[in-house]
Amino acid sequence: MAKTPDGEQAKPRVADAVSAFLHRFRKQIIIVIAVLFVGGIGAVVVMELQSRRAEEALVRIEAVEEQYQEWSAADEEQRAELEPELFAEIEAIRDRFSGTYGALRAAYIEAEMQFEMGRYSEALTAFERVADQYQDAHLAPRALLYAAFAAEELEELGRAEQLFQRIVERYGAETPETPRALFGLARIFETGERFGEAADAYNELVEEYSASPWSNMARNRLIVLRAEERI
Repeated sequence: MAKTPDGEQAKPRVADAVSAFLHRFRKQIIIVIAVLFVGGIGAVVVMELQSRRAEEALVRIEAVEEQYQEWSAADEEQRAELEPELFAEIEAIRDRFSGTYGALRAAYIEAEMQFEMGRYSEALTAFERVADQYQDAHLAPRALLYAAFAAEELEELGRAEQLFQRIVERYGAETPETPRALFGLARIFETGERFGEAADAYNELVEEYSASPWSNMARNRLIVLRAEERI
């Protein structure tokens, strides 16, 4: 190391130290830069592909929405003709574009169709699948609500109770479906002569969701239960 005029060793300059470091590890640095560059390009490509995939799913689900409206307005014979193609496209969107809004909407339409046709077992399964796969989507609590309705149609009241409860506990005030779920829950309690639990559900509905039209119905049920000395 060079010495100063006084004979002391001179401290290396920062620039010299950096230069020496770069020279010593130049190969490793080049490799790291190359990896970062390629990775950046890869990320951009992946994002672009995902965007195109989501857009394609939206285009296809819009066509399905139109087919669904046509199916809904059709008579039984026409429905039977439209149904195979519609279900095939729904399945294709659901499988090919999983994780997109298009796939979510396709799965929900399938469940709605099953419910409208009175296939309550299939509807129950389809609605629960939507709620499980897309728990944070705005359609999830609504899917649970209709799954509960399907369970009631099948006279599976225990399962309906679990589904209504799931809406209340998981989504609460975040969804407009909760007041209806509370009312459904209370009615199941009444059917099972669990009048104290029914009253608790009605009271929660009245106190927490007073702006909901279901709260008026809950008040009426509380009046009836008191008049019948059930609570």
